[in-house]
Amino acid sequence: MVRRSLRIVGVVTLLLFPAAPASAAFPGDNGRIAFQGRHSEPEDPSTDMEIVSIAPNGTDLVLLTSDDAHDSAPAWSPDGTRIAFISDRGALAFEIWIMDADGSNQTRLTTRDGVDSDPAWSPDGTRIVFSGDGGPSADIFVMRADGSDIRNVTGTRRATEQQPAWSPDGRHIVFTTSRGGRRDIAVIRPNGNRLEKLTDTNADEASPNWSPSGTRIAFSRGIGDASEIMTMRADGSRVRRLTTNQAADDDPAWSPDGRKIAFSSERDGDAEIWVMHADGANPKRLTSSSGSPDTAPDWQPVCTTCVDGPGERGRSQR
Repeated sequence: MVRRSLRIVGVVTLLLFPAAPASAAFPGDNGRIAFQGRHSEPEDPSTDMEIVSIAPNGTDLVLLTSDDAHDSAPAWSPDGTRIAFISDRGALAFEIWIMDADGSNQTRLTTRDGVDSDPAWSPDGTRIVFSGDGGPSADIFVMRADGSDIRNVTGTRRATEQQPAWSPDGRHIVFTTSRGGRRDIAVIRPNGNRLEKLTDTNADEASPNWSPSGTRIAFSRGIGDASEIMTMRADGSRVRRLTTNQAADDDPAWSPDGRKIAFSSERDGDAEIWVMHADGANPKRLTSSSGSPDTAPDWQPVCTTCVDGPGERGRSQR
């Protein structure tokens, strides 16, 4: 199962199953929720991971990819018309791809050696940040949205750094880092300057996700044998715990209006997509996949000022 890096230890695991992305909720109206899961057409028995979307009320499940490869880690563009994701189709390792909101025009962006994962858009939609392995480490990279002009932002070559997400104002990139041993959360300028750790605890943290206002960051923290959803201010202060389950709660993703958080949870046995209020109240399960792990949700911002609006949906499954 492709999960976020709270459960990924070391580069060997990264090479096989890259982490799902962190992201930012760009302001707008609430659209659909994209996620990764083993959903396929009725006539297709494939168990490969695919990109799926669902309405926020849990209806209208739509399959966006369907091929003999693992497609995962969806990330909506700021205008809600495109999705960046990773796929190992036609390659020995995962690469960054993009597609339209309806699953059409799937285009490969990276062709580098090793694993490229965790794509996330800049707030103006012109660039994509991602994690790429470089031998004994994984670094944070930035490229143009057409795949050109790839630049290494962190360049440590001695730590595993993943799950980057651009702040809504474009001034910072949040990511996870293994500098210091544990998996912590840090921020850096897009030009590689002014790295600052936001967490420094005895726990592993993962999946940082900016609120639409850019004032708070949701993330997951390992607590005992479980992981829980937390939030903190953008400077790392005022940490709040939102979930309290003896199970894995992970992959938080803010709604574009900032009022809700989608996340994955194994509290009912299988990993499913859930939604709760931004204060942790009123959690509701959206998917019931009967053994298929549904993880890595990302919420579509509906751009009300765009001329064409978000793309049409793909192949309806319900």
